[in-house]
Amino acid sequence: MEARLQFSVNHDDLTGLANRRRLEQALEITLTQVRNFHTSSAVFYIDLDSFKVLNDAEGHEAGDSLLVQVANSLRGFFKVRDTLVRIGSDEFAVLVDTIDPETAVARAEGLRDLFDGYSFTFHDHQYHLSASIGVKCISEADASTVGEILSHANQACYTAKKRGRNRVHVYSPADREMYALRHSVKWAPRIRAALKQEKFVLEFQPIYSLKERKINHYECLIRMRGQGDKLYYPQDFIPVAEAMGLIHQIDLWVVNHAFELLTHIPSDTALAVNLSGNIFLDQNLYPLVERKLLETGADPSRLVFEITETSAISNFEQTKQMVDRLRHLGCRFALDDFGAGFNSYSYLKHFPVDILKIDGGFITNLHNDPVDQLLVKSMIDISHSLGKKTVAEFVEDRETLKMLQEFGVDFVQGYLIGKPQRALPNKS
Repeated sequence: MEARLQFSVNHDDLTGLANRRRLEQALEITLTQVRNFHTSSAVFYIDLDSFKVLNDAEGHEAGDSLLVQVANSLRGFFKVRDTLVRIGSDEFAVLVDTIDPETAVARAEGLRDLFDGYSFTFHDHQYHLSASIGVKCISEADASTVGEILSHANQACYTAKKRGRNRVHVYSPADREMYALRHSVKWAPRIRAALKQEKFVLEFQPIYSLKERKINHYECLIRMRGQGDKLYYPQDFIPVAEAMGLIHQIDLWVVNHAFELLTHIPSDTALAVNLSGNIFLDQNLYPLVERKLLETGADPSRLVFEITETSAISNFEQTKQMVDRLRHLGCRFALDDFGAGFNSYSYLKHFPVDILKIDGGFITNLHNDPVDQLLVKSMIDISHSLGKKTVAEFVEDRETLKMLQEFGVDFVQGYLIGKPQRALPNKS
């Protein structure tokens, strides 16, 4: 019993491999050897791709069976003196001493090949898996601690997964993926605080109607206040909000405030709000819009929801259903960044929108690029034939404006018309 307890202290119950505690002890010895005897070692961090799919589909019994099979494969691939470890649910690590970086990478590629198309059968169902492998090379010049080495190996594995899975990646301090991850960790609490403390603000960019010869609606652009009234722009916090599951709260905040603003601006002025694609899968959106329409008495056609083409396509049927319901209330929709994707015209036939916003990439050099001119003209003509209005973004000079007028565009937006501003016109 004492021997069994001693074994369980340093080993994983399911696979019989060493556990994290044992790996940390082995790494302490490795660091001493590397620094005193000028050798090099490596840690391989292995994460099974799509393990969760199998675990959810077949249950934990299947998942446990696969993990035992993987542990036995690792025993067959590595040497007895190597330290094999189960780190977590579907994560493994291997410490290999006295190995140079080139050999370590070759060994990791061999391990990846072993798992590439890894076949696992359970109850007559066959699954093919793969593995993402991070490699942390340890040399005498490495001043890292045990904790840092494990963190670097984990980061390398994370980068391998972010770059497509089923691949090997050697840790580098310059990895952009880790910069993005650290950026997310730093920004997530700021975003949560901004939501609680009302630190989000809206700016408004005018959109000019060529037919009416006046500004008849504004696009709401979100900003976040930092310390000392410093303003942060969407590129600083929106990607983090999307990655950390906070984007829906921001979307709902914008919708709520847009309705409040409609009660204070002229009745012939509309507001356009940008929403993330997944908000249309949120069951809170429709009740909020319905409630705010009742509370404010606002004309629903004065609220234009903007959704990007790529977002609309990602969950097409569910997004379309929600768009139909909101349009039934009277709200309007604009398809933003139109033309940027390859499926633009195909989806245009079926997606229920009122306005198309032509991607700014086609507008910025319009007067110098004959190809852009042909594409923009075709977008406007097709939109009109389908009964939809068009908006050209990024209009910054009169030459471009004149050309767009000749093409028949309905609205223009850009610095020529006006930059984003804090104030909206009040009711007279």
